[in-house]
Amino acid sequence: MIRSMGMQGLTPILVGVDGLAAGEHFVLEGGRPIQVGRSSACDISLQRVPRYQILSETQRAQLPEFQAISRRHLTITITGTEAHLENHSQIGTWCDEIRFDGAQTVTLSTEGVTLRLGPREQFRLLLVDSDGLDQLMSQTRPMTLATTQLRSPEDQRETKPQPAL
Repeated sequence: MIRSMGMQGLTPILVGVDGLAAGEHFVLEGGRPIQVGRSSACDISLQRVPRYQILSETQRAQLPEFQAISRRHLTITITGTEAHLENHSQIGTWCDEIRFDGAQTVTLSTEGVTLRLGPREQFRLLLVDSDGLDQLMSQTRPMTLATTQLRSPEDQRETKPQPAL
């Protein structure tokens, strides 16, 4: 379910524009902190994006820009048309190419702000109306936040230990 926040009919979206998450988008839920980083425990985990998942272990080990992103790099909390950004990384986070180390609040619009984690991972955080959301859906792949991901009935079955051979 998509929740419109802030200005009537606008939805907060985080769109990957460069790096592993390029071409993916995440619909954000207002009022709830969303963690972004390389840890699988994050709501938006770079380990769950398709470009990372298709890589072999050898290829993953050769991604220094991935290792530059902290396990829990950034927390985004949307309230109305504002986004509270809290950096947790020692290398900082960039908002519209200005590094910040603590926390800051930005006003969102339909043009949005650019967020960069590490040397390459770049996102656009913006508000979209229903037409913009439809256009975005046709150009990018939706990604489910980890905390809202639905499990299939097969995933919910208990697994029985296999007998030792």
